[in-house]
Amino acid sequence: MIQRTYTLTGINRAALDHQLAQALGAVYGGFADRAASDAVNTVNVTVSLSNAATKADYDTLDALMAAHDPQQLTPEQQAEKEQQQKLTAARRDFKGVDLNPAEFTDETAQVQVLARKVAWLEQEIAGLRGE
Repeated sequence: MIQRTYTLTGINRAALDHQLAQALGAVYGGFADRAASDAVNTVNVTVSLSNAATKADYDTLDALMAAHDPQQLTPEQQAEKEQQQKLTAARRDFKGVDLNPAEFTDETAQVQVLARKVAWLEQEIAGLRGE
């Protein structure tokens, strides 16, 4: 196992691991990171490669580490961010607007039951969130 250490300003661990695994394949053995003692938000990252790594692998590693952008998200992180944005918008748009099952008395029995269940779930969720 061969290790190389790099100093980065900020790190997105999931994105870095994903990029390294995709680019280096089987020679990639993972990485470890720790805060650098000399600067704020600076991280020392030690990347492990197998003994089968070639010069091209090292060049790829060097380029990826130099280009690492902690703001770049993995597809999973991007999807989670979008979900959180939707949830934040829904909370903002519907805050203080409780469903009133009485407004559904002219609907079918199934819709009335659904309205009662949604109203109940609203209360349960509010209780879990401490609201």
